[in-house]
Order: sequence, then C-alpha cells, then structure tokens
Amino acid sequence: MRHLSEPDIVYIHDRIIDATGGDYGIRDKKLLASICERPKTALSTLASRVFVIQYIMQT
Repeated sequence: MRHLSEPDIVYIHDRIIDATGGDYGIRDKKLLASICERPKTALSTLASRVFVIQYIMQT
C-alpha cells in the first residue's frame, strides 16, 4: 500500500491553492510529518492485532 508523503501532500495543497486561491505554505511541519506517519502506524497495529487474534483462534 502506498501512503502519501509530505512532498505529495504539499504538492496537492499547492495545486488546490492554484485552483481556488489562498495562502501557500505549511504552518506546522511537525504536525504534517505526524499526519503522514499515522496511517502506517495504524495499519501495523491492526496487522499485529489480526495476527494475535488468528494465533489465539488456532490454539
């Protein structure tokens, strides 16, 4: 599965600004980095839970 990277999100943001107007730039780069990592963490947590459930059900 491919996740959006920070440059991907900034690119999309800039294209939306081009089309609709508004301010360019990122207010909080650390928050953007955190947002980009969250789906990866959620999926790995979900995968580990599924593994544990499968293991429990097999015993």
